[in-house]
Formats: sequence, C-alpha cells, structure tokens
Amino acid sequence: MVGLNKTYSRVFLFTSGVLIFGLLIPYSKNEMWAFILLLFLSAILFVFVFVLVNAVEKLVKNKFSSVRELQFLFVILVFLYAGIYFLLGLADIDERLIRGLREIREYSNYKLYTVNGFFEYLHDVFLTYFNSLYYSIVIMSTLGDSGIVIKNTFVRLIVVSQVIATLSLTIFKIVEHYSNHSLVEARMSELKILNEIKNINRDGLEDGKPRLLKELLRKIFNKHKR
Repeated sequence: MVGLNKTYSRVFLFTSGVLIFGLLIPYSKNEMWAFILLLFLSAILFVFVFVLVNAVEKLVKNKFSSVRELQFLFVILVFLYAGIYFLLGLADIDERLIRGLREIREYSNYKLYTVNGFFEYLHDVFLTYFNSLYYSIVIMSTLGDSGIVIKNTFVRLIVVSQVIATLSLTIFKIVEHYSNHSLVEARMSELKILNEIKNINRDGLEDGKPRLLKELLRKIFNKHKR
C-alpha cells in the first residue's frame, strides 16, 4: 500500500505539471524564463510518464493486490492517460491529431498580460484538461461515445495501450485476485479439517478403542434392543 500511495502522489504531481505546462506555453514565446521552465517541465514530464507506467506495471503484477488497490490503480491510469491526451491537445493547434479535445483558441486572441485575459486562458486550459479526463474515462469504461475523434495512427496506438491496460486490470487482474483468494480460502478450510481430524484422533481414544466407534456401537445396540 505504501508503494501505491507513492505512485498516487506522483500522479498528482504529474497532473499539476501538465497544467502548469499548459499555462506556460503562450508566455514562453516572449519570456525567456517561461521558455526555460517549459523545457525543464518537458523533461520532467517525459520521465514521469515512464516512471508511472513502470510503477503501475509492478503494482499490477503483484499477486497480493487487494480490490481497493486495484481501484486506485484504475484511477491512476485514468489521470495518467488524461495527462497524455492533454499534452497532445496542447501541441495539436490545428486538431490534426485529435478533434474535439482542444478548447484553447489562438494565443493571439487572449490578452495574456491582463488579469481577465489570464483567467480567460486559464478557463480554456482547464476545459481542455477536463475534455482529456473525460475522454480517458470513456476509454477506460469502454463506452466509446465521447464526441472526440482520433485522426492519427500514433494517437490510436496510445488509445489501444490504454484499452489493453484497462482489460488487464479490470478483467485479468481481478479474476486472478479472486482466484487466488479462493485458493487461500480452500487451503484454510483444508487445514481446519485436518486440525479437527487430529483433535479427534488425539482426544477420541478410550481404552484403545475410538470413542466415536464406541458411541456408534452403543446406538446400534440400543436400537436393536428396542
């Protein structure tokens, strides 16, 4: 559970990073500090994706994962892929990769150095992220009707990887969990029966004859006597 909590914290940091990344993009064209910070965030987010995928893979392979941990893994995958779709939406200005995801207009339409312009851009960034999160949930739940259209093969491969991860988690992993749980229960029942037999063999002897056999013979004798 400790490893899962650490992974969950990383997902939160990853989500915060992609949102900050989206806010910095229009400022990076004119501000050197924003451009340097953007490059730094790009490297961190790139590494974060591989770290999170590796952590999720290890947690999925753990045979002792509980149902609650599998639920957390489901949420982690939702936010991880939402961040990936969001980054693609930021880069896809002309919507050549994904149509219907991006809510951000041309940067020249925002008065970015005013309070109202900044919050207007912030609003559209959050709408784009919300669309990304919604699309990720739709893919994870295999609903298949979101109004968002994939127009690129590379993005389709990302969607396929999410579907495979979902099936591995919700079907194969849960079936494996309950199968292992059933095996443990069967083993515990077997041990309980063996202990009961040992107790009978230990406590049921009297004058060299099993007490159970003696009781059975007594009941048979009484029945014939009547």
